[in-house]
Amino acid sequence: MKKFCIIVDTSSNIKPNEFEDVFVVPMLLTKSEKNIVKTFHDQTDIDTNEMLKEMVDGEVYKTASPVMGECLSILEKAVKQYENVFIFSMPKILSGTFNQWKLLASEFGNVKVFEFAFAGDNYKQIIKDIFLMKEETISKIEEYINQINKKNVFSAVIGETKYLVRGGRISFLKGFLASLFQFKIILQVNCENGLTFYSKTRKWKNAVEKIQKLFFDSVKANNNNVEYVCFFTSQIDKKSNFEFLFASFKKIYSNAKFAFSQLPSVLAAHSGPNYFAISVKLK
Repeated sequence: MKKFCIIVDTSSNIKPNEFEDVFVVPMLLTKSEKNIVKTFHDQTDIDTNEMLKEMVDGEVYKTASPVMGECLSILEKAVKQYENVFIFSMPKILSGTFNQWKLLASEFGNVKVFEFAFAGDNYKQIIKDIFLMKEETISKIEEYINQINKKNVFSAVIGETKYLVRGGRISFLKGFLASLFQFKIILQVNCENGLTFYSKTRKWKNAVEKIQKLFFDSVKANNNNVEYVCFFTSQIDKKSNFEFLFASFKKIYSNAKFAFSQLPSVLAAHSGPNYFAISVKLK
């Protein structure tokens, strides 16, 4: 048997077969058509761009946890092939997926479940770092995994709040006022509080300053200790000043490596296409 494997879902932005010894479970997306709810497997039946284009035309997508039976099938396969199984899940405050995994994991002695509140290339780099530790003891690997949330921070700037309102993430009144005064909403995403309001601004320049402060206050992020930076923006968004944002953060974290991605579908379903997000990983 191999030493360990990792199970993630599509909220990680990791694709099936992208990594050896990593299993990917599709999250679910739903929409209602003529009072009939249709269910889609994320990145199999529908991709993020397709979903966002339909949302622009008025479709309302909701998110759901993976099918319990599909999770169990992958888990049973994993425990037969690996001595240890690590499951990386969305935070329980954001999704029921974590508790679902905990319930399934309780039936096995070699399975542990962890919460992570980020995605994109930083997530992929963490996967690579973990497999570089394969000669270490399992306790050392678990120690590293338990420190991950203290070395990563994630923030999103939402230009249109109507999608957050539709998804129940903010109240109608807050969404209406933000739209009325053309505020961009800055959100923080973490395991403790989920998706929370951090600040608001009308200018992208101010958004950069506020996010930099958020990152410093959260994990003391600075040019000397930030290793990876991942930018997220939709490929159909024409409203955010992405070139300015990228140049600004490139200057702030000039020693870091940079990558680009989209928000995973389960987050983009709430943000809509007009967003900018950024995640940093410390050394």
